[in-house]
Amino acid sequence: MKDFEEEEYTPRILDIIKVAFYNDNPNETRLTELRKYAEINFRRILNIGSGSKFMLGYLLNNKNDAKTKLDALDYPRQEDLLKIVNQIKELGNDATHTERVKAFTPIEYQKVLDGIFDLIAYQFVDYFKEYPMKLTSPNNVMSDFSLLPPIIRLKTLNRLRDDEPNNIQILNRLILAIIKVYGKPIAYEWLNLNESILRSIQYPNTKEISDYISCCGVEISPGLIAFSIPLHQFNNVYDLLKHKVDANSTSINEQGKLYDSFETAIKYYHTKKSEDSNSEIKKLHSIMDFVYIGRREEEKK
Repeated sequence: MKDFEEEEYTPRILDIIKVAFYNDNPNETRLTELRKYAEINFRRILNIGSGSKFMLGYLLNNKNDAKTKLDALDYPRQEDLLKIVNQIKELGNDATHTERVKAFTPIEYQKVLDGIFDLIAYQFVDYFKEYPMKLTSPNNVMSDFSLLPPIIRLKTLNRLRDDEPNNIQILNRLILAIIKVYGKPIAYEWLNLNESILRSIQYPNTKEISDYISCCGVEISPGLIAFSIPLHQFNNVYDLLKHKVDANSTSINEQGKLYDSFETAIKYYHTKKSEDSNSEIKKLHSIMDFVYIGRREEEKK
């Protein structure tokens, strides 16, 4: 079986994105295109190249190459993909075929679009399975990941938290994503709902905090080191995260004031992404480049 090659599918993705998002098309047409876009993303995830037959339904059958590749994944990741298939497949198929005559609603379109977002987030979850998110994760990886639309980050981080509920870096990034998607009132609600859990998480010791500062601190002037997580100021995760919500600095992109979509985020990605070329950042950029294919730059209104 031929490997997936992004360059081969770029022309099709460009056409799909144009029809699904930028033309004034009915929901039926847009759903059909989203189904195609989902298939290409599944091809990328499972490394199924052109020339090999693949449809979403293949992942639900027993005897085909796609199902074999799916079965080779860890069981939780299989389940994640199958859940996404079921969210997209029915409405995508209905829009593609002619049995249904009832018009498709905006709510149905949004349901499939949400599945597409889950599918995009899946690829970043895979990335952080390969390069685990931790306190000492490289600054450029963390900052470049933040150049994705907030909803993609939120979905990625929620899934990562399922497997690592006590990971402070994941929790730190998650509370920021909640602020950017839903706003600070919802972030405070989340904190209150999870307070007992957050207070019970083992807090970094003095050496771990020192290691974090040494690894991730940036000297902004002689003797003055800046870092994003003020671990030394607190002794529990709840207060640490509450400080993030309280801070004026986290109001800058509250509820997507700066960017809340691929269209409003893409200029920040192009102008602010790291220029480093190590394997970890190159792998992250390869996924980000893929999910930004075809997106048109728009100013936040």
